[in-house]
Amino acid sequence: MINYKNLAENLMITIVVMISAMYGGYLVSISAAERMLDNQKSIIVESIRKETTSITNEFKTEIKKLKVKKDGNVDLNIDPVLDNDATTIKVDSLHKKKKPFFKRIFGGKDEL
Repeated sequence: MINYKNLAENLMITIVVMISAMYGGYLVSISAAERMLDNQKSIIVESIRKETTSITNEFKTEIKKLKVKKDGNVDLNIDPVLDNDATTIKVDSLHKKKKPFFKRIFGGKDEL
């Protein structure tokens, strides 16, 4: 026969422990997130201040003097001065290619 009083007591204890564990986990995660943000705040502010990209609007303008004519065309050349070319740095793979199983067993020495 089931003792309902004992069952209800165990169920209440289980529910109280689960709720308190969830609340404790919530408090720990919130405090850890706040400490992490406090530690990284100076890094975030410094990275915002740092200028990572710059756009320059420089143009080389060349206007030639022309004699006045009725149907004369004016030659106006505007060439942008571009000094900000994108550069890509290629990093070779750090992982060495692994030899197949039988080449590792029966193959010679590895070359470095």
